[in-house]
Amino acid sequence: MDLSRTRHSAAAIGFAFALFLAGCQPDGLATGSTPGAPVSYSIFYSQGDHVEDLVKAGDFAAAAKVFADNPDFFSPDRLKRHRAALTATADGLLAEIRPELAAAKEALDATAPDMTTPARWPEIRVAIVRAQAVLDRLDAVPLLALPDYAPAGAAPLRERLASVKGELVATASATLAASDPAADPGFFAQYPVSLDAPATLAAALEGGLRARLESAAPAAVGTFVAALKTADAISDATKGPIAEIVVAVNARASGAPPGSLRAAMAGISAAKAAGLEPKGGGIRVGFVQATSQTLLRAGQIEFPAEVDIDLPFEARKVDLEKAFEAAEDDYLVVFDVALARINRRVSGMEQIVSRRQVGTRQEPNPEYETARIDVQNAQLEQQQVQMQANMNSLQSMGSPLASLLSGITNMAGLSAARQKLDESIQKLKNTPQRIVVPVIEEYEFKRARVEGSRAMTVNYYVIDRKPGTFLKSSFDVTEREQFRVNYDIDRNDPERERHAADGHTEKEVTDWETAPMKMPMSSLVEDYLKQQAKSQKLVSLAALREDLLRDKNTALARYQTTKIEDSRKTDARMESVVRIFVSNGSGSGFYVTPDLVLTNHHVVENQKLIEMKLSNGLETFGRVEAADVRLDLALVRVQARGKPVRFFDGQRLDLGATVEVIGHPKGYDFSITRGVVSAVRTAASANRVGGKPVLFVQIDAATSPGNSGGPVFMGDSVISVVDWGRVDVGSQNLNFTIHYSEVLEWLREKNVQVVTAR
Repeated sequence: MDLSRTRHSAAAIGFAFALFLAGCQPDGLATGSTPGAPVSYSIFYSQGDHVEDLVKAGDFAAAAKVFADNPDFFSPDRLKRHRAALTATADGLLAEIRPELAAAKEALDATAPDMTTPARWPEIRVAIVRAQAVLDRLDAVPLLALPDYAPAGAAPLRERLASVKGELVATASATLAASDPAADPGFFAQYPVSLDAPATLAAALEGGLRARLESAAPAAVGTFVAALKTADAISDATKGPIAEIVVAVNARASGAPPGSLRAAMAGISAAKAAGLEPKGGGIRVGFVQATSQTLLRAGQIEFPAEVDIDLPFEARKVDLEKAFEAAEDDYLVVFDVALARINRRVSGMEQIVSRRQVGTRQEPNPEYETARIDVQNAQLEQQQVQMQANMNSLQSMGSPLASLLSGITNMAGLSAARQKLDESIQKLKNTPQRIVVPVIEEYEFKRARVEGSRAMTVNYYVIDRKPGTFLKSSFDVTEREQFRVNYDIDRNDPERERHAADGHTEKEVTDWETAPMKMPMSSLVEDYLKQQAKSQKLVSLAALREDLLRDKNTALARYQTTKIEDSRKTDARMESVVRIFVSNGSGSGFYVTPDLVLTNHHVVENQKLIEMKLSNGLETFGRVEAADVRLDLALVRVQARGKPVRFFDGQRLDLGATVEVIGHPKGYDFSITRGVVSAVRTAASANRVGGKPVLFVQIDAATSPGNSGGPVFMGDSVISVVDWGRVDVGSQNLNFTIHYSEVLEWLREKNVQVVTAR
């Protein structure tokens, strides 16, 4: 026997076994048996052996950790093999946990009677926390989760804890609904278990909490709402009802009459102070814009006014003619913009230096020269490669192999040189000899420092329909803004956009000046409530309209003192003519008696309250008293008295006689156009309603929309009323006016006594 070979074989086997043992050790664990040091496991020392050693040492916590850290090792067979050690581990751990289980179960059982009493909630919370802590300790030990080792009291405690929590959650909304908001404001913070606060609150509001809150004091409701917000209990579904409750409680506590503006504002203010957005104040408000049409058309109202509805009222716009008849509004607010003026001051001007392109010029292209030199260099390189190829061919003539290799090398070099030359030539072809260069020069543009201001004076009336009172007041609003306005920036300035961003445009300034000025409804209401004690008894709507008219005419009189225009006093006929404002434009009319104005039916059709302007610039109101659709005539009884016209009452009109039309064509106030009597003829009614034809005076004096209903004078007598004109292609000054005989006959039927030339 070869002993050396045997020794070598044995050594190899020993080395392989050692490798096997090393392979059995978990990665990263150091070998050793020192207490507290990492332990290496092998076929000679397993995790189960480790648990048994720890049990013998009485270290049950460490034994349980070994079990928890090695779930793959403890298969069912190994659980049986090490059952005694594992049982001892479980018993050791449960020695102190079993009493805690029993005590926690006893505490939970004691919570059973009346868990809805807030005074018991701290005790119940402690019992729940205690039970949960014991169960958490058990759940943290995987060995104790196994059926064979779980303590007998764990399942009953777990079931009792779930039952208590479930009952608390199920009764939470009813408990909240029955709670006293003043005594228990922090319901969600005090309740023994966590809740879905938004859902619980929503159910409680439906279950009676709303009624309790609405009967509580404002301070208690405020504290309760603050606690709800802290608990994030108010959701989209409940913020509306909560806001309504706060509004109702504070409105009631205000001492103001229920449903009044003061009560509603008290509630709304409280809701906003609580961070809520009330959606309804239970108040209906109608807004009427009564600004003078004369001032608007004269440009004296230089920007409009708008009411910003920033209160949760039911607000709507109402036409002036319908405002006093609208019974569905609790309050009617009539506002009249007496002044709206723009003032612009330029406090300084600076010159900004910039650059602009004024043209172009051509210059030699430096890239062209570079491309030309590249071509020359490529040509020279190709020549050098050709010469080298010739020399290589001569040197390799004696050897076929050398000649072959030399030929291959020469071909590659020549090909690369030709390609480079071709590319250089193509680049030269694509490069222009001259380029276009922009010509830039400096220039200056202006930047103005503009100080803009807007001032508005508003007269307003607040009519409280329930007590039948009204308050007349006014307020001033002023706005100011600073602008840096660029002028004359050249469109060829390459930095044009940057300059524009550094300043403003004229359009931006104009847009600000002419934008509607917002009048917050809340400010108007606050002003009204401060002065509500000055409210007057509403005697009649007619008296209120007269008061409104006086205010409008005061503003007009102030405007007239500064207005520069032609004097109408030189033509006494103007005193009889009025301008009629309607929703879709304007028309003309004239006094036939001191308090009756004649116009066309189509001018005032469907208009109940008629607003008019007199030649002296003042305004008045009227109502339609009579109308005839076939003749297209209407009579309006007006508040302001005027000078009646004198009617022509002769037997005939001479063709070619000079006539003059006074009216307001296209809105140009009190204009006179002149022409002649073209014919007297009958034609169908302008309103196409049938019946016998109407007698018209055909004239060639120019008329336009706005002249309708106005008088046609021959001298100082009215011969007809402007009605309609041909506007088809080719028609020019072909106008038809209602003959004085038709007008006089109709007025006599209405018992209207007029002045005639006879």
